[in-house]
Amino acid sequence: MVRWLDYNDTWLAAEWGHPSDNLGGILAVADYISQKNISQGQAPLTMRAVL
Repeated sequence: MVRWLDYNDTWLAAEWGHPSDNLGGILAVADYISQKNISQGQAPLTMRAVL
């Protein structure tokens, strides 16, 4: 479970997700792209590019 616990939760709708709930998916895709780039002899993504 990846989540930044804070008191700044958002209320957007009856069913909503905290913005930090997306971090797991973002990091997984960034890792996949980085591994693909490395296998093709290219540079991996930097955290600056991911953010």
